[in-house]
This record gives sequence, structure tokens and C-alpha cells, in this order.
Amino acid sequence: MKNRVAMVFGSTGLIGSEVVRRLLASEAYGEVHTVARKELSIENDKLHVHLTDFSDLSSLQLPTNVTDVFCCLGTTQKKAGSKEAFYAIDFQLAFDLAGWLVRLVRLVRSSFSWFLRLVQRRAVPTTI
Repeated sequence: MKNRVAMVFGSTGLIGSEVVRRLLASEAYGEVHTVARKELSIENDKLHVHLTDFSDLSSLQLPTNVTDVFCCLGTTQKKAGSKEAFYAIDFQLAFDLAGWLVRLVRLVRSSFSWFLRLVQRRAVPTTI
């Protein structure tokens, strides 16, 4: 029964790529959509990649039949290059994405249901 549709944000990193791999292997999911900065090295008929630089989430054209959302955004300070860049990705981008998803759900909740699952390596900051 492949009636679930997943959306994964941050699908090219260590955690996100494993989440995508497991979703593609699951018989419960008929489609897996990813939002990423670069192409994935995975090929699968169930996989749909949406490329973005994450600067304007409102411009994304995403499917309306998504049932599950996974946020796997994150980096290391070493990869980011500075504390400021690390904060911008690890906190601010995830925070902005959560706000965008909440607004999106309010707009379309009558036509489908979304379940937001945050996959985070750290505790969620108290500012949320």
C-alpha cells in the first residue's frame, strides 16, 4: 500500500540521505520528494528532486499531496566556515522553513493533511 508521499528538506547530508534511502525502501511511500541545493546521487522511480538555494521558499512549486514532511537541514561549523554561517543554516533556515510550512498548512489544510516531523541533531531552541 503506497499511499504516503514524503517531502524531505536537506536530503544531501548524512542524515537526510539516510532518511531518503529508508523512505525509498519503504513500501508505505509511493513518492518521495526532496528539496535540496544539489542533485542527489540516488536514482529511483519514486524520487522527485526539487532544486533550490533556499533563499526564497515561496517560489517552490511543491506537490499538494504530501502526507509527511522531514526537515534534515543542518551542517557543521567547519563546513559552514564560520559561526554566523553555521547559525544561518542550522538554526535560521530550519526556523524559517518551519514558519513557511505552518503558513502553507493554514492555506491548504482543507485539501490535504501535513505531518511535520523535525529531524534535528540538537535540541530545538526556545525561540520557537
